[in-house]
Amino acid sequence: MVKKEIKIYYDRKVIRLANYFPLIEPADTMALYYDQSEKLVFRFIEFIENKSFSTFFLWSGSNYKEMKNHFFSFFKILEAAGGVVRNEKNEILVIFRSGKWDLPKGKFDKREETFKQAALREVQEETGIKALTVKRKLMTTYHLYFRKEKMILKPTCWFEMFAESSSKLVPEAKENISLVAWVTKDEIPGILKNTYYSLKEVFNLPQLYQPGI
Repeated sequence: MVKKEIKIYYDRKVIRLANYFPLIEPADTMALYYDQSEKLVFRFIEFIENKSFSTFFLWSGSNYKEMKNHFFSFFKILEAAGGVVRNEKNEILVIFRSGKWDLPKGKFDKREETFKQAALREVQEETGIKALTVKRKLMTTYHLYFRKEKMILKPTCWFEMFAESSSKLVPEAKENISLVAWVTKDEIPGILKNTYYSLKEVFNLPQLYQPGI
């Protein structure tokens, strides 16, 4: 059986949905087998409220898709798309938004555009770069947050892009972006100290640091 797993981040906590049983179960992990029980939502709330747990591991066998759909049904889904932009120097474009390092991204409206189109638009709007080339889809990240007492699940579809290092950079002030900058591979560890946990998966993709584009 091919292993399947997604990670969903909520602040410093992580929710792992997998089709296999974890070999190691640390004391700060709540591990549950998916059995279609109505108790699942109550166990999840317990995990969110209990500070002693850092990981929620929900696993299934062949019912992975059913488990994923059931778990996702607990939340309002707001889809997004974003870009990881590299230049000819193999530098990566980052933004500084609301006190944290981030990557350009934003909401996706499937009635009006594709994920690829949304990612391109958001990068252009938030960084000021007009000449962009979309190279390939990289991955999808997931994170949770509260808004007006509702829990939102945001899947973000990421694309690798290319732009010249000479491109004019203009931060989008209305989105609380104060800086747009190119950073080298050696500067990434400093970025990771002040960014979102879900973005660490993106920054850690090895293909982002391979020469050539």
